[in-house]
Amino acid sequence: MTNKNLNFVNKSFDLDCPIVSAEWLHQHLQDPQVVIIDCRFSLANAQLGQQQYQASHLPGAYYFDLNQDLSSPVGRRGGRHPLPDIGQLSEKLADVGVGSEGGDRPLAS
Repeated sequence: MTNKNLNFVNKSFDLDCPIVSAEWLHQHLQDPQVVIIDCRFSLANAQLGQQQYQASHLPGAYYFDLNQDLSSPVGRRGGRHPLPDIGQLSEKLADVGVGSEGGDRPLAS
């Protein structure tokens, strides 16, 4: 696997792959360039993820709901959680700082 070097204003993150380890995340929790999105969700109880997020989440983490934020409405095709509208998802991500300030940011979810 090759290293992916993500460059930011005054920073560079060497990542082996787009998925980071818990150790890497722990080392970067206070870094304003890192955006953390909590996406926990239970198919059996749609409110459980939000409730768990409110009870305990990583400092600075945002919550994205699978039904509301990460899926399009269910239609005749596309399954239970069809891919979200790319424009709406891009807006939602931009609202929490992903893709802003002229470049990519590491994203943990």
